Amino acid sequence: MIAMLRGAIAQRDLESTIVDVNGVGYLVQTPATVANGLVVGEEVLLHISTAVREDAITLYGFVSPEDRTTFEMLREVNGVGPRTALGILSQMDRSELHRAISNEEI
Repeated sequence: MIAMLRGAIAQRDLESTIVDVNGVGYLVQTPATVANGLVVGEEVLLHISTAVREDAITLYGFVSPEDRTTFEMLREVNGVGPRTALGILSQMDRSELHRAISNEEI
């Protein structure tokens, strides 16, 4: 399991980032809130949640271990897959999500 990547941003768009780690490019799915803060050529440290399926290994990247934990907790909710969890975290940060859950806001 890959838990963390440190390297230079080789490419990025709103949903994914390629992190160059010593010449190997890792494709990492990131929330828009993370992707917006990344700059091509700059060094980054991403905390990774690895999803292994029969046909793919997908990496999801976050700037803090707490954000990664929030993503993994969202994935445990019935009916919430990794894409939905990533979408939620693209719309609000961890503190906003925790506040919405605590206040039982839809």
